[in-house]
Amino acid sequence: MVPVRITVALAALLLVSPARAEPTFLVCNFTHTVDEKGVASATTGTDVFEIDPQVDGSTTYTVQGCRENTLTVKVSDTELIFECKHAVVERYSYLMTINRVSGEYVKVFSTSTSSGLVHYGHCTPGSRQF
Repeated sequence: MVPVRITVALAALLLVSPARAEPTFLVCNFTHTVDEKGVASATTGTDVFEIDPQVDGSTTYTVQGCRENTLTVKVSDTELIFECKHAVVERYSYLMTINRVSGEYVKVFSTSTSSGLVHYGHCTPGSRQF
């Protein structure tokens, strides 16, 4: 009789517990770069963003290349804006904007003394490969 009670209790707990949504991955590929002098050139590269809804209703964001605990995120109906310090060199920073409708991607790389490079590209939904 005890196993039946445990099974019923577990089933009730699962029904009451909110389901956790799967993370969303965005794969953003660069197509060209403009330097601080305004000179454009073709480029390649990829950034990956993880958007992970939590059970408590909050969302965790992870961006490769960002120093831990420096990421700030602004979310609107039309844009995701990420800002962080470089993972290795703290005086470098990134400002990344993803258009939620078109997928257009802009990544500004700068230092404390320079406006730096601007990468342009496009983001598409991705998934784990393994």
